[in-house]
This record gives sequence, C-alpha cells and structure tokens, in this order.
Amino acid sequence: MKLLFLEKYKHLLHPIDIHFACMLARDDQPILMLAAAFVSRYTREGHVCLPLSILYQKSFFSDLYNDLTYKVWDSFGTLEDIEISLLACSAISDGTQVTPLVLEKKSLYLYRMWRSEKIVAKFIQRKNMLIEIDEKRACVILDYHFREQDFLDWQKVAVAIMITCQIAIISGGPGTGKTTIISKFLCVLLELLQRPQRIKVVAPTGKAAARLTESLNITKQNINSRDFILNSFPNEAITLHRLLGILPDEKRIRYNADNPLPLDILVIDESSMIDVSMMAHLILALPEHARVIFLGDHRQLSSIEAGSVFSDLCDYSHNNYSINRSKQLSRLTGYKIVRTDGYLQHSIADMMCILSKSYRFADSSGISQLAAAVNKGHWQLIDKILNSNFNDICYFPLKNLEDYHHLLNKCVEGYRGYLDLIQNRAKPSKVLSVFKNFQVLCAISEGLFGSIGLNQYIETKLSKMELIRTHKSFTDSWYVGRPVMITRNDSVLKLCNGDIGIAMLNDENKMKVWFLLPDGNTKAFYPFFLPLHNTAFAMTVHKSQGSEFNHILLVLPPQILSVMTRQLVYTAITRAKQKITIFSEKITLQKAINLCISRCSGLLENITNNL
Repeated sequence: MKLLFLEKYKHLLHPIDIHFACMLARDDQPILMLAAAFVSRYTREGHVCLPLSILYQKSFFSDLYNDLTYKVWDSFGTLEDIEISLLACSAISDGTQVTPLVLEKKSLYLYRMWRSEKIVAKFIQRKNMLIEIDEKRACVILDYHFREQDFLDWQKVAVAIMITCQIAIISGGPGTGKTTIISKFLCVLLELLQRPQRIKVVAPTGKAAARLTESLNITKQNINSRDFILNSFPNEAITLHRLLGILPDEKRIRYNADNPLPLDILVIDESSMIDVSMMAHLILALPEHARVIFLGDHRQLSSIEAGSVFSDLCDYSHNNYSINRSKQLSRLTGYKIVRTDGYLQHSIADMMCILSKSYRFADSSGISQLAAAVNKGHWQLIDKILNSNFNDICYFPLKNLEDYHHLLNKCVEGYRGYLDLIQNRAKPSKVLSVFKNFQVLCAISEGLFGSIGLNQYIETKLSKMELIRTHKSFTDSWYVGRPVMITRNDSVLKLCNGDIGIAMLNDENKMKVWFLLPDGNTKAFYPFFLPLHNTAFAMTVHKSQGSEFNHILLVLPPQILSVMTRQLVYTAITRAKQKITIFSEKITLQKAINLCISRCSGLLENITNNL
C-alpha cells in the first residue's frame, strides 16, 4: 500500500527515499510518508534540512501529475496544521528526544544532521570571543612580517584577526594569498606567545595538503627566528581524515570528545569542502583551549555531502566590524578601518575577513574578470569577456560532432608535452611536473561529455596517434603514460584520495606508477598495489577542488543538468593559474551561471539565537 502511494512520486524520488519513508510511516500516515521521503531526497542533494515552507509550494513539485502532491499537502490544512500533525508522529520530535526525524523552527531534519548542526552552532557561540594580547608587541611583529603598503592590506588585517580570536574565518578567491598568510600567521603568533605550540595544518584532500606542505617548507627555509619557532613550525600539512584517525571502512574515529586531539593550534585550508557531519566530528575532537583557523573560498562548490558550513558562516562578513573591533584592528595594522553602516551588533563578523585583492592576476587578466563576473551572475559581461581577445581565455561552441573532435584535438594538444617527455625517458619528477600544466574538467561523470567518456575517447585518440602504447606485461587498461587519480585513502602506502600518478617504465623496463611528493621527490608503486583509482585525463570539477593547474579545459554538456551551477563554473575557472578554455553551448553556460544554489540549513539562526 505504501509503495503504491509513493510510486506516484518516483520521478521525484530515489528508491532509497521511498524505502526510508516506508520504514518510518504506517499506511495511515501519508503526511509522514511524504515528509520522510522528501527530507531524505533533500539531504542527498546536500541540504541539511527541508523547510516545510518549501514543501508547501506548488513549484516544488514541478507540476507533476497536475500538482497531485501539493493537493495531498493542501488537504492537511495550513503550514501550522502540517507542523502539528508531523510532531504528533512518534518518528518525529523537536529534538528533546532521539527520533529518526527532528522538526525544529518549521524545518525537518534527519536526526544526525540536526545533531551535527547543533554541535557546530554551539561551538561558534562558545568560541566567539576575542583574546587579549600585548598590542604593542603585536604591532611590531606584524610590521616586521608585512611591508608597508599604500593601500589597505587585508592580508595584514586577516592575520591581526587570527591572532586575536580563538576562532578565525578567512575567505578569499584564487591568488588572494590564503596559503601565504597561514605561514605568516604562525610566525607572528609564535613570536607573540614566546613558547612552543603543538600546531597542525590540514586540508580535506591529499592534493590540497600537498600544496600546503610545499608552501610551508618554502616558508620554513626562509624563517630567521629563534629555535622554538622553528621547532614548533609544522613540516607538513595532512588530510582531515588523517588528523582525526579515520580509516577506510571503519566507523570508529580515533580522536573524539573522550580522546581529544593533541594540539594547540589548528589551521584548516579549503574549509568550503567540509560537510556539516565532518565539521561536527572535528569540533568534538578539539581540546577546549585550541585556536582554530578556517580558510577557504565561500563562493566555491560546497562539499559533496550535506551542508555548507563555511559558506553559511561567511554570509555574516563583508569586512564590517563593530566599533571596538574596528579600533583594535586599526591599532594593530596601522590602517584606518572604519565601521560601515548596516553592521549588526553581536554579529560574529568580528572574527572574519574576506580577501579580495588577487596577487596572481593583474587587473587586466581575463581569468580574474571572468571569475568575478561569474560570481556576480552577470551574463552580459561574461558573454563580452568570452568574445574579447584575452590571451588567457578561449571559448569554443560544442554543438556537433565536428566540435567534439575539436575538443579531443585540444585535449591531445594539452597532454602531448608530458607524453613526449616519457618517450624521451625524462625523469619521473619532470614528467609529473609537466603533467600539472594542463587538465580537462567536466561537470559530470557519465556520457560523452563526462569524465568517464572523455577519458575513453582521449585514450583512443592518443593511441591512434601512437602517443600511448599498451605494455605487454599488463592488461589493456594499463599503458605507459596512463595518468591515474587515487579515489580512496591508503594509510599503508600513504596515498590519499585525489593524488595523481603516472605509469612509466623504470630502469629495469618494468611499469610502475609514480607520484610526486611535496618536497619534489617521487615514489613509485606497481599498478596492482594501488588502491581504487580512475584514469585522470579528465576529472570532475568536484574532484579538482584543492588543486591548481596552469591551463584548464572545461567541458559542459549540451543538456541542462541540476549539477551545473554558478558555483561549479566558478570553481572550474579558479583552478586555472594561467589559462582557461571553455567548450560549451552559450545557452548551457548561461543557464548554469543563472543557477546559484544555496543549501538549506538552520546554522545561522541557531548561532544568532543566543548571541
């Protein structure tokens, strides 16, 4: 009976949503059945909760079966009537007891999502405080690490915020210096505290951690400070999973509320990629005294899992500060930081900073202008930029088979450099370094325009041109020059999800897969030892987060898909350091940029309730 009822909505629901609803609701509880099914769907799509007001809108059901579902909801009466009816169900509570679903402030949650959000909100409320410091000493130290500028240096302001807060949140786009200020913050704070500290620097992915490690090592070589600063300064950045002691296929987390992390300072890069559940696990594992710095770009794609904690928190900040905070930051930096009208008292904005100046791109840079226009959703300006003669932007239509062959030719052109090096028996470190010059990004995985399909067609094209050849000792899937991306962490081999390796022959003419380490050295493994992996000529934009490449080629399929959003296009563009090439129909690109996704959560409301 229940399956027959929900069968009407199978085009809106996944089988897992239907089975979840059937598990919770009886045949005589159609309102619970629908609510459970749709909150399951919403959570799968990345939302933390489902506001009942959304479920009550006719537009939510996309005119399916003449608004049949809406009529079912409408038959239960007003929104208040529906709320009362749902709370009367034993499977739903207001959070005061453990139930599968929680209904709070007219939003419906899975219990674990509700609990995770509460943990994050209480943490921000509890740690939203300033730390007293010796301001005169801090001024001297800040001036030493930052040259005097004739403009307001927001990097210096960001570090001033970081040393005076138990929690600091720093957001900035590509080239704004986020990785630079991590090192400067650590040097300034260690000099200010004058005592050793246990410091951990982490990122959600192996790629981002490797990039951070490289930056930290460069800084450490140039530090001219006392031994206790050098001894405390971290040698490497690690993944968030490694920090918490999370192993594949294990539900147990080594560090938690009963076994806190042994650290004093935690710096987290690429924080936009952290979902609400992982953020809650991290918070529970923090010692009470720890300082935490969150860095990222709140305009990028959020995590694949539910929640957008970093983006939600950054909604508070437009570099607006309270009167007392403005005065303090002015004293510390020497810049006149004026409170802007419209500042909300008791806001958490005093611990945030948005970096806007790019040190990577000149004002004339096409990539910089395109990223800014995409971020604002300004299609007319985007169209103008794509049709201009910027050296760092190329745009090509993708309407027919001829355009697709043109796309494949561009891919071959982009990857020829590293393949030529392999044929000339160049060192693995050189090959791996050159491979990072070019990367194909896709919005989706499946189909001709997805990463799986493109990988196959690029391989076929390269094989016909004899740029790649299968090796007699291996199956057809392996060939000299095959790039692979690790998709599962392996603590034994010390390979992380996102690491990229390339198959090459060693001195004994045996095939191994070589990976580049942050220090410039390489490590090699036989292919059959590798954890789960995929060919990496093309990868999804989601998989590219935390990485940078000199030249990005972005492919958008002609069909309009829900995953193609403004955040996806912005993230793809900002992976490019020197050049971006886009293959897409104009109408597809325009619709993607017009679709700006905001995930539903109650985090901001929960935080401000008690501030």
